[in-house]
Amino acid sequence: MNKFYKDKNWLYHQYIELMKSTNQIGKLSGSHSTIQRWLLKFDIPLRKGAPGRLNGMYGKHHTKRHKDKISKIMKNKSSGENNPFYGHHHTEETKRKWNRKKENHPNWQGGIGKEPYPFDFNEELKELIRKRDGYVCQLCGKIQDNLKRKLSVHHIDYNKENLDSENLLSLCLICNPKVNYNRNHWYQILKENCHREKNVG
Repeated sequence: MNKFYKDKNWLYHQYIELMKSTNQIGKLSGSHSTIQRWLLKFDIPLRKGAPGRLNGMYGKHHTKRHKDKISKIMKNKSSGENNPFYGHHHTEETKRKWNRKKENHPNWQGGIGKEPYPFDFNEELKELIRKRDGYVCQLCGKIQDNLKRKLSVHHIDYNKENLDSENLLSLCLICNPKVNYNRNHWYQILKENCHREKNVG
């Protein structure tokens, strides 16, 4: 096979001016990886994937069978004995470093996130709160029917034990995680701006 790719002008013409992919050029001379190496050697900037109609997958879709095959390959690459960390364990020093990092994080609350919710914080109570709030996110106004999932029910004072209806409100899946950062700020906003009826049911 002719090694045209060693000619900078020829390679520049094929890749930049004719907009051919590295695979297409590789069929003429060399291979995909060889072409990429020589592009880098000649300081010819690489494209980030072929745009639009020039992309070989333009307008096409992988079949479910093909997607499943890719998924299976990726799982096999990183699960069990195929995982590069298989059989290894983090040292106690590494674990201590991670714990220090958590405690220094501004949102660290002493590990209270792992505490379980009380038994009475059940789907029946959550549904009463959603109904009281008109199935609308109390922060951004999104309507539950327009969302993929039900609204979450948030504790305004961040105390899982406080199930007073005045302490609970409906939030969408975008707003609920948002209010878990800078809690003092969000506590004031939610307490002052979300006017709800005292009783539910």
